[in-house]
Amino acid sequence: MNRTGSISKFREYLWICYALFSIIFIQGTRMPFSEVK
Repeated sequence: MNRTGSISKFREYLWICYALFSIIFIQGTRMPFSEVK
C-alpha cells in the first residue's frame, strides 16, 4: 500500500465520520432525541 493511497483513504474516512456526526448533531439540536423515538 502506498502512502498517498492510504492518506486519501484515511481522509475520506474522517470526512465520512465528520459528515455523519454533523448530521446527527444538527438533528439532535433541532429536536431532542426523546421526541424522535
